[in-house]
Amino acid sequence: MKTSLVVISTVLLASCQASKITTDAEANIHHGIIKSGKDQIAEICPELKTGQTLNFQLDASLPILFNLHYHQGKKVAYPIPEKNLTKINQQFTAPVDNTYCLMWKTHLDKTKVKYQYSITQ
Repeated sequence: MKTSLVVISTVLLASCQASKITTDAEANIHHGIIKSGKDQIAEICPELKTGQTLNFQLDASLPILFNLHYHQGKKVAYPIPEKNLTKINQQFTAPVDNTYCLMWKTHLDKTKVKYQYSITQ
């Protein structure tokens, strides 16, 4: 399984710290904490096969703009459209083999996002 973690910023990328990113290989649980400044974007992008389920949780210290998306050529599909939140605990089943991205943008400095996800057959 291939997973990407991308942190993008239009303002001071150095202020974003990824810490405690770990994987529990036996349980297929991935988790971590990302600390970000204002207007920073982060993505976690695991590859899923058709029918696999992505179980995920995010817990943000301050509101974030979140979405789940994937690319189909030049088109982007949003199974979970953008919404402001501080917590989400959800499942998503892949309709096709693809890379699926949990993506969020911070609104304020010193935002801490704890995430956890697993993939099941």
